Amino acid sequence: MMPLKLVIIVIVNLLLLLLLLCPSFTSSAPSSTILRKVGGFGGTLRNSKNVKELVNIFKELLEEVTKDWAGGKLNELINGQPSQSSKPVPQSSGVYEIYFSIGNQTISAGIDTSSGIIWTQCNPCATCFEQSTPLYDPKKSSTFSNFTSLRCNSTSFSNSSVCQTIKPDLCPDGCEYLASYSDDQNSTGYVATDTFTFGTSLVPDILFGCGTDNYGSYDNTSGVLALGKGPLSFVSQLGYMRFSYCLSSDPTKESPINFGSFAMLKGMGQSTKLVASDNLTDLYYIGLVDVTVGNTRLSIPSSTFTLKANGSGGVVLSTSFPVTYLEQAGYDMVRQAIVSQVNLKTVNGSYLGLDLCFQSLKTWPTLTLHFDSTKSLALKSVNYVLNDTSTGIECLTILPSSGISVLGSFIQMDTNFVYDIENSTISFEKCSCSSSLPHRVTTMVIFLSMLTLF
Repeated sequence: MMPLKLVIIVIVNLLLLLLLLCPSFTSSAPSSTILRKVGGFGGTLRNSKNVKELVNIFKELLEEVTKDWAGGKLNELINGQPSQSSKPVPQSSGVYEIYFSIGNQTISAGIDTSSGIIWTQCNPCATCFEQSTPLYDPKKSSTFSNFTSLRCNSTSFSNSSVCQTIKPDLCPDGCEYLASYSDDQNSTGYVATDTFTFGTSLVPDILFGCGTDNYGSYDNTSGVLALGKGPLSFVSQLGYMRFSYCLSSDPTKESPINFGSFAMLKGMGQSTKLVASDNLTDLYYIGLVDVTVGNTRLSIPSSTFTLKANGSGGVVLSTSFPVTYLEQAGYDMVRQAIVSQVNLKTVNGSYLGLDLCFQSLKTWPTLTLHFDSTKSLALKSVNYVLNDTSTGIECLTILPSSGISVLGSFIQMDTNFVYDIENSTISFEKCSCSSSLPHRVTTMVIFLSMLTLF
């Protein structure tokens, strides 16, 4: 009989109150700390967006998502059996890259709030894509270990989150994984553990995929650092169940990301419940109910953004999608309100992959998002307007969709978001995201370049 192996399939068919009320984000992680379930740690983001590299891939990706999520399909298999898991939002031209060490080797990984498994390319590699750092080589790490499910019987194995998911008899001779983003974007290999290091802070026994056959373009990163709600994601393995980030709209400034006790509001903020899905449990759904354009509240029908029982619909938060998608009926109302208030002729912005564009519009109507009837987020034009300085064309970075809505990274800029997974809430506050970290733990770089995972 063939040895039983674990196959993890993660499909991605396809990503402020005043400064006085939100002071600078600082981090002072201990000089040498075992991080799991102890305290917290933080890092920084740097914005490096390029308008020209926004291309018309977004509609294709959303079509893939809605097609595969139709009827609440479950797309993750564990050892060939369906599991209650989500298909993460597809990534496109918007990657947040974090540099850290696995064992004693520096790697980079794209941050994804909708992925459920960590993976990186490994040496030897039968098929690999280009990356900015050397391939991770398990032979050079004294803390590396192949993962078999029998390790969950060992008292020396510290990662209890993994063993709540992987039973000791599931893959006693070694575990395999497949992370599939599309037909030509995927990674396969074996499952391993090693110590992850952020600055001088250590996280032992993190389970990750060691990719030996990898296809696609990932913007020179070496893999994915999963921040979804699934039990094998980074935040779940840490045991913190709490993280935050604040993306600066200033490309010359760094922005913070924090985990554990470091993830908090810095001033006055608002909180709303995350919307639970019985079918798609890994994603972060937020209860968007309406939009105000200028001084006009649109009164979008309540069913427009509702998460359906079959898993379709709803509004997902994504760090890997730059633009925002609104269900067609809601988008049409937002678009019409902007056009009527601007009272200018629209121009063709299809070369940017965007729909509503004007020539040299000096002032756009303000937008406000309303959540659960009582909470709201007032946006600045940088959150929803893209300005191509070479042509003078300005476009709305919101597009229509069918079957799901996504709040992308643009619309999240200059807002501190705090995810509290344990209490199923998300808190937010508008503020300056510029960060000065005297004890720098790690560096993340926002690449708004042409990463097309489809």
